[in-house]
Parts: sequence; C-alpha cells; structure tokens
Amino acid sequence: MIENAYLLYANYGIKETDTQTDMITKATEKSFKDFCRRVSYQQKVPIDRRTDMEREVENLLSTEIQNLLHTASQSNATQDRFDSVHHRICEAVLRVYDTIGGIPYGIAQRWLNLTLLNMVVIESTLAADVWPICNIRHFFHAPVEMYVLEAATSNNRNHPFQNGLSLKAAPIQHEDGAISLDWFIAGKTLPFEHWDYDLYRHFQTAIRERLQPDIANGTYQDVLDWSMKAYLEVIARRIR
Repeated sequence: MIENAYLLYANYGIKETDTQTDMITKATEKSFKDFCRRVSYQQKVPIDRRTDMEREVENLLSTEIQNLLHTASQSNATQDRFDSVHHRICEAVLRVYDTIGGIPYGIAQRWLNLTLLNMVVIESTLAADVWPICNIRHFFHAPVEMYVLEAATSNNRNHPFQNGLSLKAAPIQHEDGAISLDWFIAGKTLPFEHWDYDLYRHFQTAIRERLQPDIANGTYQDVLDWSMKAYLEVIARRIR
C-alpha cells in the first residue's frame, strides 16, 4: 500500500530498494534521535567525534542485531541465551564510548531495545515478513524509559494505571548517593540514562515475572506488548 510506503519513508527513511541491513541501520538512527538529548558526556567531545561514534554504534547494531535475531530463531533458543547476547551487544556499545569517559548501561539498552521495537513497527507496516520477529519477540526486553518505568513501578493505590504493575522496583537516588528500590517518585526516581547493568537486569526480571500470568491468559502478547501499551497510557495521561 502506498500509505505504508509513505509512513516508512516519512518516519524511517526506508525505501522499497533498502536491504535488511539498510532498514536496521535506519531503525538505529531513528532510535538514537528519539533520546539523544538525554546523552551526556563526561568530557568535552567535538561534534564530529560524537557523530563518528554514533555511526560506529549504528554499524555495530546493524550487524549484531541480525546475530541476535539468529540466536533467538534457533530451536534451542532460551531467554537466558537471548539475554546473554543482548548483554554482549550492550557492552560492545559501551566500549565505543570508552575513549571519552564512557556512557552508562542505560543508554546502551535504550539504543538496542528501542531499535528492536522500531523493527517490530517497521515489519508490521511492510507487506511481507522481513525478519522472524513475530516468532521471537517474546524474548525482547521492555525498552526502559521514564513512562514505562512509571507504569511499572507506581503504587497503583495512589496512581492507578490500567497497565500498571505496582512493582516496588524504581531506583530512588538519595542525597548521600545511595540507591534503594521503591515506588516511583517523580523527580527522585533515577532516570534510565544513569542506570547500571544491575539495575537494568533487576527491572527486566521483575516485570517479566510479574507479567507471566497476564501473558499466559492473553492480556498481553509479551513484555514488549505491555511496554507499548503502558507507554501510550502514561503519555496520554500527560497530554491531558
């Protein structure tokens, strides 16, 4: 349909002649643009150097995501194996930035997870399946950002969300620098761009375990389905 072709080009710059690698690269570019203002650097970095590193990560993800999809498509695929490759890719993204003081794990996971989400959107708009996403997306993680975090960790007695999980799993930063896990508190909950791997792993495990019965009874297709619905619910409330 011409409408789908228009949407793909307008949002991602994707054309009919693009290869799978081209489309993944454009998904990574779109992902970074969506949160790049949240990226801070520990030292002064020239704009051209930042651009070079962004391109390096985009090229890295274009290759490694295809390996991740291949791993998840194997008959012996498990969540642990997917998570292991996912973690390895995030670590590779972090190494790109080591020469300028590094970036937190929260940035790497956001880049990778948002790219995977964008690939789901792209494939749903295409006329034919390009990647085996429909069969493996149940392995995907929730892209951690503030709206998803708020839906997952708000106390539903005080801030009820239809898609709320009421998990006491929001990292709260205290004045002495210590971090504890509690209900979501606006202004005190540690933003995703400052998360380390342990916080990220704990959050993913908590929501995956909490969502198991809801996925089993058909309330949600998978973790990614929940995260998209949660995001849209919270942002709609903010707009009102």
